[in-house]
Amino acid sequence: MIRPEKLTLKTQEALQTAQREAEKRNHQQVDLEQLLLVLIHQEGGIIRPVLQKLGANIDVIRQGLEEEIKRIPQVTGGGISSGQIYLSPRLIQTLEKAEKEADFLKDDYISTEHLLIAMSEDPGVAGKLLKSHG
Repeated sequence: MIRPEKLTLKTQEALQTAQREAEKRNHQQVDLEQLLLVLIHQEGGIIRPVLQKLGANIDVIRQGLEEEIKRIPQVTGGGISSGQIYLSPRLIQTLEKAEKEADFLKDDYISTEHLLIAMSEDPGVAGKLLKSHG
């Protein structure tokens, strides 16, 4: 299990924002696509500039993520609160991969860059979008 104190402030902010976005959309869990979308739009974040430097088309990635997010089932009736929104197994696995990447690079904290590397290895939509854009 990832300890919150091992996450950089930007990583913590991104996870919290993704959780709020999931709540707004009546989703019961936060998944990679939601987190990647948040990372792309994160003010002062490094992910968008990194993807742009790699020549990635941010608009195409964003559109692909939005389409996938629309497919996530919504939970209605009684509403859900932040306490009921959990991280998907894929997202937990990606956080664990990001932690291994940080350890490999001898970094003390799990940053958004480590998340991006781990996300690119995911076989789902987020990983496929990242791979198709370099």
